[in-house]
Amino acid sequence: MTYRQLGSSGFKVPLLGLGGNIFGPQLAQSHYIDQEATARIIRSALDLGFNFIDTSNGYTGGHSETYIGHAIAEQRHRFVIASKVGWEPNYRIAAGDTIGPNESGLSRGHIMDSIEGTLRRLRTDYVDLLYAHKPDPTTPWEETLRAFDDLVRQGKVRYVACSNFAGWQIAALSEISRQGGYTPLLASQSRYNLLDRRVEREIVPACRHYRISLLPFSPLAQGALTGKYKTSDSAPEGTRAYRNAKLLAYLTPERLRLITALDDWARDHGYRVAQLALAWLLAQPCVASVINAVTSVEQLEANARATEWSLSETQLAEIDEMASAMAVR
Repeated sequence: MTYRQLGSSGFKVPLLGLGGNIFGPQLAQSHYIDQEATARIIRSALDLGFNFIDTSNGYTGGHSETYIGHAIAEQRHRFVIASKVGWEPNYRIAAGDTIGPNESGLSRGHIMDSIEGTLRRLRTDYVDLLYAHKPDPTTPWEETLRAFDDLVRQGKVRYVACSNFAGWQIAALSEISRQGGYTPLLASQSRYNLLDRRVEREIVPACRHYRISLLPFSPLAQGALTGKYKTSDSAPEGTRAYRNAKLLAYLTPERLRLITALDDWARDHGYRVAQLALAWLLAQPCVASVINAVTSVEQLEANARATEWSLSETQLAEIDEMASAMAVR
């Protein structure tokens, strides 16, 4: 597995990261990756060179961190672990919990409380990367960055990042970190795939300017770029789009035609559309690692093939031409 540097640091991450949002009970979803299956996937990922695991204290109500902690307990030093803070309420509210006024967001108090639970569930005394999971308009950014910096100085966190932030927010945070002498942001985790390229407008330029790595999530557009959906009217039982009106509405005829065209193009090169989608992201500026969630070892092995495919400039231009012709950009 090839490794790339994370932002302006000397720390390195593999080309593919393992998404932990699938581990544990899924509220309002039918699939469920239990603790045993989680450990099996993580062991296989390590064998393939995917030692980067991305999770959050909010994923599956904290079960994701717990399952990961159990799976890596004897080999913590072999893994790069990223977690997040600042987006907990959605899961707890859905589970019927009452959220206290200081149990969410990016305040110093909540960050300091939250990291203790994260470390306990992961069975470790540090995380390699901690994200601000989403912007918190009620907390001054200096407060958040100072808290992150203190966690780095305490050794509980090694590097810091943000997720779901706009380009101007990434720039502002980077300037505040520089002026205040705080630990700089090294990565932005953003939604990015062949069907959703909005990050190219502002987030990618901000990342390039401040030497911040981009770590795309939803690289297969919630499964759309696997090629398993053929129409926008229905989806196979057991898939993410089954009885999911929002996702089915996303699968417009234009997008489905593009996916079919991309799959045909990928097959001509000995791959499938999902592998093309991952390889395409790895060819984009600032991308250090692509976060992908899998439900089986077979999916993991298939995705790993994408790292073998280095797209040429000519091939990237052909892909852009297909996307432009079908008005998907």
